[in-house]
Amino acid sequence: MHEPRERAPGRARRRGPHRGGLDRRHVRRLLMDALLGEPWTLSPSVALRPEPFGALAYHFGNRKLTFLKRPELVAVVRGLAAAPDVRTALENAGVPASQHPAYAAALRGLAATDMIRPRPDGATAEEKSA
Repeated sequence: MHEPRERAPGRARRRGPHRGGLDRRHVRRLLMDALLGEPWTLSPSVALRPEPFGALAYHFGNRKLTFLKRPELVAVVRGLAAAPDVRTALENAGVPASQHPAYAAALRGLAATDMIRPRPDGATAEEKSA
Protein backbone atom coordinates (compact mmCIF):
# COMPACT_ATOMS: atom_id res chain seq x y z
CA MET A 1 0.00 0.00 0.00
CA HIS A 2 1.27 3.46 -0.90
CA GLU A 3 1.62 5.99 1.89
CA PRO A 4 1.02 9.71 1.18
CA ARG A 5 4.12 11.88 1.17
CA GLU A 6 4.46 14.60 3.72
CA ARG A 7 4.66 18.16 2.48
CA ALA A 8 7.42 20.48 3.54
CA PRO A 9 6.26 23.03 6.14
CA GLY A 10 4.87 26.20 4.57
CA ARG A 11 4.49 24.65 1.13
CA ALA A 12 1.02 25.02 -0.37
CA ARG A 13 -0.80 22.19 -2.06
CA ARG A 14 -1.00 22.62 -5.84
CA ARG A 15 -3.95 21.67 -7.99
CA GLY A 16 -1.86 20.10 -10.73
CA PRO A 17 1.71 19.77 -11.89
CA HIS A 18 3.35 23.21 -11.86
CA ARG A 19 0.04 25.10 -12.21
CA GLY A 20 0.55 27.40 -9.27
CA GLY A 21 -3.18 27.59 -8.54
CA LEU A 22 -4.20 28.71 -12.05
CA ASP A 23 -7.31 27.17 -13.47
CA ARG A 24 -8.36 26.85 -17.10
CA ARG A 25 -11.29 29.22 -16.64
CA HIS A 26 -8.99 32.01 -15.40
CA VAL A 27 -6.75 31.74 -18.45
CA ARG A 28 -9.76 31.53 -20.75
CA ARG A 29 -11.28 34.66 -19.21
CA LEU A 30 -8.01 36.56 -19.80
CA LEU A 31 -7.95 35.48 -23.44
CA MET A 32 -11.57 36.49 -23.92
CA ASP A 33 -10.91 39.89 -22.36
CA ALA A 34 -8.05 40.46 -24.82
CA LEU A 35 -10.44 39.99 -27.76
CA LEU A 36 -12.91 42.47 -26.27
CA GLY A 37 -10.33 45.25 -26.36
CA GLU A 38 -9.27 44.71 -29.99
CA PRO A 39 -10.65 46.36 -33.16
CA TRP A 40 -12.29 43.87 -35.58
CA THR A 41 -14.33 44.16 -38.76
CA LEU A 42 -16.39 42.05 -41.13
CA SER A 43 -14.22 40.48 -43.80
CA PRO A 44 -14.62 42.23 -47.19
CA SER A 45 -15.32 38.83 -48.78
CA VAL A 46 -18.37 38.21 -46.57
CA ALA A 47 -21.98 39.06 -47.31
CA LEU A 48 -24.69 39.03 -44.62
CA ARG A 49 -28.23 38.12 -45.63
CA PRO A 50 -30.92 38.97 -43.08
CA GLU A 51 -33.16 36.08 -41.99
CA PRO A 52 -35.97 35.84 -39.39
CA PHE A 53 -33.64 33.96 -37.00
CA GLY A 54 -30.68 36.32 -37.50
CA ALA A 55 -28.61 36.16 -40.70
CA LEU A 56 -26.66 34.00 -43.10
CA ALA A 57 -23.01 34.89 -43.55
CA TYR A 58 -21.41 33.72 -46.80
CA HIS A 59 -17.66 33.98 -47.46
CA PHE A 60 -17.04 34.27 -51.21
CA GLY A 61 -13.36 33.35 -50.84
CA ASN A 62 -13.53 30.08 -48.92
CA ARG A 63 -17.21 29.41 -49.79
CA LYS A 64 -18.22 28.88 -46.16
CA LEU A 65 -21.78 29.47 -45.05
CA THR A 66 -22.44 30.33 -41.40
CA PHE A 67 -25.74 30.81 -39.61
CA LEU A 68 -25.82 33.71 -37.16
CA LYS A 69 -28.69 32.51 -34.98
CA ARG A 70 -29.14 35.58 -32.80
CA PRO A 71 -30.19 39.03 -34.05
CA GLU A 72 -27.95 40.52 -31.33
CA LEU A 73 -24.93 38.73 -32.80
CA VAL A 74 -25.81 40.10 -36.23
CA ALA A 75 -25.96 43.61 -34.74
CA VAL A 76 -22.55 43.09 -33.13
CA VAL A 77 -20.96 41.82 -36.37
CA ARG A 78 -22.45 44.72 -38.37
CA GLY A 79 -21.28 47.20 -35.73
CA LEU A 80 -17.68 45.99 -35.51
CA ALA A 81 -16.43 48.32 -38.25
CA ALA A 82 -17.93 51.41 -36.59
CA ALA A 83 -16.80 50.57 -33.05
CA PRO A 84 -13.29 51.16 -31.69
CA ASP A 85 -13.25 47.66 -30.16
CA VAL A 86 -15.38 44.54 -29.70
CA ARG A 87 -16.55 45.56 -26.22
CA THR A 88 -18.02 48.80 -27.60
CA ALA A 89 -19.73 46.90 -30.43
CA LEU A 90 -21.28 44.57 -27.84
CA GLU A 91 -22.46 47.49 -25.72
CA ASN A 92 -23.87 49.31 -28.76
CA ALA A 93 -25.83 46.16 -29.69
CA GLY A 94 -27.31 46.02 -26.17
CA VAL A 95 -25.55 42.82 -25.08
CA PRO A 96 -25.34 42.63 -21.26
CA ALA A 97 -21.82 42.47 -19.80
CA SER A 98 -22.56 39.06 -18.29
CA GLN A 99 -22.97 37.67 -21.83
CA HIS A 100 -19.78 39.21 -23.28
CA PRO A 101 -17.71 36.01 -22.81
CA ALA A 102 -20.27 33.95 -24.73
CA TYR A 103 -20.36 36.48 -27.57
CA ALA A 104 -16.56 36.65 -27.57
CA ALA A 105 -16.49 32.87 -28.03
CA ALA A 106 -18.94 33.17 -30.95
CA LEU A 107 -16.79 35.90 -32.51
CA ARG A 108 -13.71 33.69 -32.13
CA GLY A 109 -15.56 31.03 -34.12
CA LEU A 110 -16.33 33.57 -36.84
CA ALA A 111 -12.69 34.68 -36.84
CA ALA A 112 -11.54 31.06 -37.26
CA THR A 113 -13.44 30.89 -40.58
CA ASP A 114 -12.32 34.39 -41.66
CA MET A 115 -15.85 35.83 -41.42
CA ILE A 116 -14.43 38.62 -39.28
CA ARG A 117 -10.83 39.77 -39.09
CA PRO A 118 -8.73 42.14 -36.99
CA ARG A 119 -8.59 45.75 -38.10
CA PRO A 120 -4.83 46.32 -38.33
CA ASP A 121 -4.93 50.10 -38.36
CA GLY A 122 -7.47 50.37 -35.55
CA ALA A 123 -9.41 53.11 -37.38
CA THR A 124 -13.20 52.81 -37.41
CA ALA A 125 -15.16 53.02 -40.65
CA GLU A 126 -16.48 56.45 -39.59
CA GLU A 127 -12.95 57.78 -39.01
CA LYS A 128 -11.81 56.53 -42.44
CA SER A 129 -14.67 58.28 -44.27
CA ALA A 130 -14.04 61.62 -42.52
